[in-house]
Amino acid sequence: MTAAVVQAPNAIPVAWMESFALAAVVSLDFLAIRAGWLTTEQHALVVTLGLAGLLVMTWLRFHRGMHPVWLFLGMLLLFQGGRMVAALMGMDGDPYLIDLQSPVPFTLPTEANLTATWLLLLSGVAIYIPCSLSYRVSGFEAPPGEDLTQALLLLFLATFPFHIYKNVQYLSYIRSHGGYLAIYTDGGAHLEAAGSLARVLSQVCSSAFLLYFVYEQRKRRLLTICVAYFAVTVVELLIGLRGKAFLLLFTFLFLYKKKQGSHFRGVPLAILVTTLGAVAQLVAGFREMRESAAASPAVFLWAQGVSFQVTALAVGFRHLFSAHGLEYILNQIPLVFVHQDRFGEGQLFGIDLSNFLNAEAMSLGFGTGSTYLAEAYVVGGIPAVAIASALIGLLLSRLHLSLRGASCAFATVAMMNLIYMPRSGMVEPFAATFKSWVALAATLLAAHAVHRAMEMTRREQ
Repeated sequence: MTAAVVQAPNAIPVAWMESFALAAVVSLDFLAIRAGWLTTEQHALVVTLGLAGLLVMTWLRFHRGMHPVWLFLGMLLLFQGGRMVAALMGMDGDPYLIDLQSPVPFTLPTEANLTATWLLLLSGVAIYIPCSLSYRVSGFEAPPGEDLTQALLLLFLATFPFHIYKNVQYLSYIRSHGGYLAIYTDGGAHLEAAGSLARVLSQVCSSAFLLYFVYEQRKRRLLTICVAYFAVTVVELLIGLRGKAFLLLFTFLFLYKKKQGSHFRGVPLAILVTTLGAVAQLVAGFREMRESAAASPAVFLWAQGVSFQVTALAVGFRHLFSAHGLEYILNQIPLVFVHQDRFGEGQLFGIDLSNFLNAEAMSLGFGTGSTYLAEAYVVGGIPAVAIASALIGLLLSRLHLSLRGASCAFATVAMMNLIYMPRSGMVEPFAATFKSWVALAATLLAAHAVHRAMEMTRREQ
């Protein structure tokens, strides 16, 4: 007779222990600021170290950053905590000073500043925990079915001249109409500079490039096409679309590592980030038609961290905006299809906040933008921030598992939009994703048609 083997109960999984510990840290930090034990400077240090710690944890926990949450938390630290990091690096300035669009800089009450910085830690932890608890190793798989590589390459090459033309026309228009601000003050006229046909075919080109990137397995040919496509991205940098250009670069670098079963490496990544930071500052000078721009890492972090002020203002003046909270969120759906000047008071948080700070500057094209943290807080306070962040974490977990096979290209587009949320609205990334999915689906159908035409031609020969 075989004796039954009695197994000891499983130990509490590391992910659960980690989650309880992080929740405890957030709770203790909340109690500490309510008890008045921390100054704003001390709390800025706590939150900065907390966000940096989460970034390190995602690096170690998820195969050296090979999870969308690593990119998201990096953007959260950059766009929301950038000024606090710059201050730790010796940057001269008050990270809590509100100088965004305001003619006279001011500071919010201490309680508002402490709450705003605590929201960063709360959100980071609430995003990380679902990713940690649901984490599974997920490798890349080529899309099943027909090999559309050649068809996608033909579509890309056929539409690439229109992609170049569109961006050159945009740059020419913006440089002749006062610079980068023309994007926001011309009522969308810059979009007509290239014409509807060029814009549509440029979108097909970008969709074909992404799909080709997913399908192509030959490194040399893929590298050649990447060099051509990203060379045009330099034009977008000169236009002033720094966020779009850098997100595109990091997204495709992430996807390339995923395809190769590889991961980021610390030293090369640090060099890349430092270089991009310097380029971003130089581009800022070009797009604003300034003769020079400082290019130090601290200056870059300080400039990018201005989005924290949007979060802090939402906390400090929530009572002025909460009546329109749901409208702010719902109106972001049509925002990706029409120009911002179609919206007025009480319709978009960024517009209302800009008018509140400086209506005259707003009329000249200056604006504050928005962030998911600010909009969530305006709608429902701390609970809304926690819920929204947890949902983002769940979506990032799902995207991690979807970066493979037939869903890879669609998941990549969603990831690229989602990780920009620390300096964009709460719903706008989803509306933008849907718009891009339509273009991807149409391009995929066109690729199937081209593939079948190529097959019929081969048979006839």
